[in-house]
Amino acid sequence: YRYDIPASAPGLAFAAFTMHSDPARLLDGLSAVIDAQQWASLKNAVQKTIERGFAQVANPHLPDVVDLSCPIFDNGHFVGALTIPYIKTKRGANLTWCLATLQLAAEQLNESLNSDALVA
Repeated sequence: YRYDIPASAPGLAFAAFTMHSDPARLLDGLSAVIDAQQWASLKNAVQKTIERGFAQVANPHLPDVVDLSCPIFDNGHFVGALTIPYIKTKRGANLTWCLATLQLAAEQLNESLNSDALVA
């Protein structure tokens, strides 16, 4: 909550998938607090996030951490972002594997929500 929207994977996911379904809703809320340059940066980041289907943002304070967020939908409506930090280590999992695992978990959660299942 202390990062600018484009500098936060969950913030970017919320912006992208809220904007994707209702652009006016986000624009109205940001119009008083964002300047033209910030808006251009946000617009580009949002478009890239929508095209990818997930948000990926390098942590500005921790160079070996990349935050990843996937959208969660309930019956076609964006309701949240499933987020993990990827931490680069010498022998750890690679970024591609972590992203694929996160996307699978988000897909399973989306399916669970959309099927009215009692447990995920």
